[in-house]
Amino acid sequence: MGFAMIPEALARDPSVAPIEMRVYAAISSYANKERSAWPGTKNLRGHTGLSERTIRRATAGLVAKGYLSTIETGSGNSANVWLLPMTPVCTDTPVPVDTP
Repeated sequence: MGFAMIPEALARDPSVAPIEMRVYAAISSYANKERSAWPGTKNLRGHTGLSERTIRRATAGLVAKGYLSTIETGSGNSANVWLLPMTPVCTDTPVPVDTP
């Protein structure tokens, strides 16, 4: 089993719904080193347990907020290729960590 990474900015963004975060995590678990992924709706449904309509709404929300974008493949098919842009890290003042 793999893992997924969620940018801190996304995790701290109060406008991101929990379902959007869940869909982002599912998509990111399929991402390659160029941060592109093409899991397909069927795979996302299996990965998240969500309906196709809910996945479409969540991805639309993530695109609108700048956490996802689509890539034109030029192949003429309807498959989505998602790009997970690098997002800014939270700019809060760092909390000092005590070292032993």
